[in-house]
Amino acid sequence: MRRAAFALVLGLAAAVTACGDDDSGSSSSSSTTAASTPASSSAPPSSGSGSCTFDGGTEPVSAPEPVEVMVLTDVRVAGHPCFDRVVFEFREPGDPGFQVGYVPGPIVMDGSGDPVAVQGSTFLQIRMPSASGFDFETSSPSYNGPTDFTPSDTAQIRQVVRTGDFEALLTWVVGLDEQRPFTVSVLHDPTRVVVDIG
Repeated sequence: MRRAAFALVLGLAAAVTACGDDDSGSSSSSSTTAASTPASSSAPPSSGSGSCTFDGGTEPVSAPEPVEVMVLTDVRVAGHPCFDRVVFEFREPGDPGFQVGYVPGPIVMDGSGDPVAVQGSTFLQIRMPSASGFDFETSSPSYNGPTDFTPSDTAQIRQVVRTGDFEALLTWVVGLDEQRPFTVSVLHDPTRVVVDIG
């Protein structure tokens, strides 16, 4: 009897922990820190059963550039019932800077100006000043993951491509089926810039 009760408590604890993850289905978390928020609007429900709304906007949003260079360690892309999510995780604590907004094509690589093919008809650019996937202190890459994502579980996102990691300016572009509302927030422990697209 005690073993069964102990197993039940462990199961509940694991479920509560999972609910707080930034890659869960919730578009907000208790660890969310206020960041620039676009004007509120309603978007049609995306994939999944039932109806839902997404509060976001299509105007550019930004947050001030940090004093220290933020070192990128992970990038994740995932689809959820009412929105798609892109997460940029950093090693340092603090508030990363960002400039997020729609840009016209064609998309080019920072620095070289070489054209970059990105699937989709509309492009959401995420620029993070004073950020890099390279650790200048150790002279080695801090992010060794993909620089090109073509997710199969997203409703709006067609592709996510890194288009720049040049002189501590990190740039990624999200290719979408059409212009859609989005939100940007900063989460902590660990530090993350989270872009939700509805």
